[in-house]
Amino acid sequence: MTAIRESILDNVKTTVEGIDGTGDYVTTMQSVRRYDVERSFPSAFPGAFVVSGRQDPANEASDHQHWLFGVTVNVFAMHDTGDDARTSDEILSELIADVQRAMMVDRTRGGYAVTTRYGEVEPFPVYDEPEGNIVEAAVGFEILFRHRIGDPGALS
Repeated sequence: MTAIRESILDNVKTTVEGIDGTGDYVTTMQSVRRYDVERSFPSAFPGAFVVSGRQDPANEASDHQHWLFGVTVNVFAMHDTGDDARTSDEILSELIADVQRAMMVDRTRGGYAVTTRYGEVEPFPVYDEPEGNIVEAAVGFEILFRHRIGDPGALS
């Protein structure tokens, strides 16, 4: 049986993949993957890595355990300053907002979580590359979930 945290991470990946530039979204994600130590950048821009973080006990009831699970979506975009009049910061802000917007559509992560809350957002310095500037930020979320005591794959 798949651990609930894995199902949550899969849901986050699918959610970010759904950012398609239509409706309220400005960005169209080109590459979304689970974090992989082999790569430092996505295979295409804009792109994202879904990174699992700390899992802290929230409380315990008689038959189930609550957890507060930190999940970060590291987002990247290529800013071609010759073709795009926006600033790198504007592009990054749009990307962050799109991820935050998408993550709040289903705060239960497909029924695997109790709720999803905003976490910390940390922009990183711009990488100056020959093709343009690479902008990056870590967009954090706190996901409260629970499972039966002794069975991390069973919803309670």
